[in-house]
Amino acid sequence: MPSLKPGLSLGAFLAILFGAGVTMLAVALMVVTVLFVRERGRAERREAELVAALRAASTIGSESGNAAASNPRSELPTITRHVPNHSLRVLEGCSQVDLMTIAEVLANAIEVGAPLYNVGNFAGCYQTYVGAALELEHRMPKTCTGPVRALAEGRATARLSEHTSAQAWAMRDAFDGLLEVVARSVQNGGGSGL
Repeated sequence: MPSLKPGLSLGAFLAILFGAGVTMLAVALMVVTVLFVRERGRAERREAELVAALRAASTIGSESGNAAASNPRSELPTITRHVPNHSLRVLEGCSQVDLMTIAEVLANAIEVGAPLYNVGNFAGCYQTYVGAALELEHRMPKTCTGPVRALAEGRATARLSEHTSAQAWAMRDAFDGLLEVVARSVQNGGGSGL
């Protein structure tokens, strides 16, 4: 009578291998689902912040019209600028279209926000800038993370300030830092190949 060798048969080995593969696939699916739900929640929060900021900016802008007419140029506070000096690496993963979008959205926000600031409507200026930052954070593709991080840092810095004039300038500093690095990138023929 032949003796049996100890060990697993091919069928048992394949069954264990298949079971391990199914388990790993199930775990991976759960992780991807959790990450998807988390990212979707973040996107919804950013969108809600954007809507609130745009609503606040339009409300503040319309309310300040009367105050600005009675006091056409209030005394503006003294501000110390803290414009970040980004390396071109902050634009890695950003296309030329992304760079143009950044420049356009930030320039438009400054065009609206600066006159509000200059008539003493610091909150309206700040809300305009926050709205533009949130819009850009929402519009940038996942590959263009540097500008999104820079804008989020600008919003975090602004939230630490007690006065809305300082908050507006914190956002403007973040904008100017990004605009400067985008301009340098365009001069160097930058974009996604940075």
